[in-house]
Amino acid sequence: MDTHQKIIDGMESFKQKMGGKLQLPPPTLVELGARFIDYVPGVSLTVEVPFQARFTNPVGSYQGGMFGAALDEAFGPHAERTAQAPCLTGEMT
Repeated sequence: MDTHQKIIDGMESFKQKMGGKLQLPPPTLVELGARFIDYVPGVSLTVEVPFQARFTNPVGSYQGGMFGAALDEAFGPHAERTAQAPCLTGEMT
């Protein structure tokens, strides 16, 4: 089983904590085309997000909000797996 599927499968325990009300894989992960490619427990989670021209701003750069969503796809799962509790990204600077 690849790293991506292991991380998705690992979210099942989080799904149970949320009363089963969790869509896996998350719709945003699917929309971004993101894949978990490496995980070192308590240290790092590497996520690959392919560039998609449809997520660019009027000058052709990757839209900041989409970049933030991509970062959140890494921060959220890594924080939850590390803390073993529901986590959210409160601020990105």
